[in-house]
Amino acid sequence: MKNHRSAAQWIFLVFALCVSGFATAQTPPAAPPNTPPVLDATVKFPKGVTMHGDIVFASVRGFRPMTLDLYLPKSRKPVPLLIFVHGGAWAGGTSRSAEIIGDNFPAMFAGFSAKGYAVASIAYRLSSEAKFPAQIQDLNSAIRFLKNNAAKYGLDADRVVVWGASAGAHITMLSALDCKRGQLEVANAASSGPSTCVTAVVDWFGPTVLASQTPSPTALAYVGCAPNVCADTWKRTGVLESLSADAPPFLIVHGDADTTVPYAQSKELLEALQRLGVKAELVTVPGGNHLFRGAARPDIDAAIRATFTFVEQQLKR
Repeated sequence: MKNHRSAAQWIFLVFALCVSGFATAQTPPAAPPNTPPVLDATVKFPKGVTMHGDIVFASVRGFRPMTLDLYLPKSRKPVPLLIFVHGGAWAGGTSRSAEIIGDNFPAMFAGFSAKGYAVASIAYRLSSEAKFPAQIQDLNSAIRFLKNNAAKYGLDADRVVVWGASAGAHITMLSALDCKRGQLEVANAASSGPSTCVTAVVDWFGPTVLASQTPSPTALAYVGCAPNVCADTWKRTGVLESLSADAPPFLIVHGDADTTVPYAQSKELLEALQRLGVKAELVTVPGGNHLFRGAARPDIDAAIRATFTFVEQQLKR
C-alpha cells in the first residue's frame, strides 16, 4: 500500500504535532476562571483555502472552552456554510477526525471549501463532562456564534447546512428540529441571538430512538439517568417525537448492515418525514456496518459524493 500524503496533509500533521507538543511542554499561566485561551492557529490548503483552528465559540462556566475549526475559501462575497458535528458515542471524538474519511479528513473539507463554501467542524461537551441536552446547546451556540460573526468571516448566515455522524447526527437532528420550540435550550438563549434554524440536515447513521428497556451504556452515560428514573428526559432524546411538517430537508445516509444503530431507524425516519411532506432522501451503503465498516470503498466514496451534492443543492441560490 502506498503511503503518499498531499502537501496539505503534511502541513496539517505538522501543525497538529506542534500544537500537541506545545500543550504538553508548557504550563499555562494562571488566569481567571472561565477565561478562554488565546489561540491563533491557521493552516493553508491548496486553492486558497485557509483553516482557522481552535476558534472559541462558547465558554460555559465550569467547562473547557468550546472550539471550532473554520475552513474558508478566497471570496469577495459571503459564502454559504456547512457545519460538521463529529461522532463518538457522545463520549469521544474530535473536530478533526472521522474514521470513515481517515487521515484525509481536513483535506476533504478544504477541498469542498475551495468550491466556494465555508466549513466549520465543531467540538462539544462529551458525556463525561455534561449530560443531555448540553450537546445540543453547544451546537446551537456554534450556530449562533457563526451567524453573529458572519460579516467577520464572510459567511452567508441565511444558508447553513448541518451534518452529523452517528452521535453527532443525533445532536444535529435534535438541534434542527427544536430550533423554533427551544425546548432543549438554555433558558432565554433563543432570545439572545439569531435563530439556530438551518437550511437542511445531513444525518449519517444517527440514532433516532435511544429509550428502550435496556438502553446502551453510552446512551445511559449521555442522558445521565435510567429511563424509569427520568422518563421525560429520555422522551426528549427521541428524534421521531420531535418531527414536524416545518422540518428542513433531510439527507439520510446509512449502512444496511449496521449493528450499532439499526438501519431500520433510518428507514422509519425517512417514512415519517415523507408522511409530513418534508423533503427527505435515504442513501444506502450496501454491506456497511456502523461507520460504514465492511462496505466497499467505492460505495463509501459514493455516499460522500452524494452528501456533498445534496449540500450544494441545498445551499445554491
